[in-house]
Amino acid sequence: MKLKTICVGESFSITASNPVDDVCFPYNVLAHTSDFEFVIIPDFSSALTAVHSDQEIDLVFIDADAHQLTSVTMFVTQLREIRPRLPLIVFSEQTDDLMRYLLRSGATWHYLKSAPQLDNLAEDINTHIFLPVRWEDIFEYYARDEVKPRIE
Repeated sequence: MKLKTICVGESFSITASNPVDDVCFPYNVLAHTSDFEFVIIPDFSSALTAVHSDQEIDLVFIDADAHQLTSVTMFVTQLREIRPRLPLIVFSEQTDDLMRYLLRSGATWHYLKSAPQLDNLAEDINTHIFLPVRWEDIFEYYARDEVKPRIE
């Protein structure tokens, strides 16, 4: 099953119509058509409208370098208000204060645009973002005698 993914940013929309090189960003992201169903939206307001109206969206990708920090932060904040648990993946050229700030603001994960991990993007996302809950381990932990309920 493909993950329905919104890609926000003009770099996604410009290159979606004429893919050239699957090594450079965003071609290296958009090349994963077997795992993702990409919906490319150039601006934040349209993306928020799409997220609000379509509950089938599984992921949001943002090109953080294509927008000002205040715009990206506002989008992240508004997205968290609409769908608090929707994974938001940020792509940037560098691992710097911008990336850390966006992660603190509510972004779920970060990739460098030239990262070799982008070759295995679907596997990475399934491993790090859509981890299955291991209920057996949770039940076993709380069934131990060392863990007592707190009664106030």
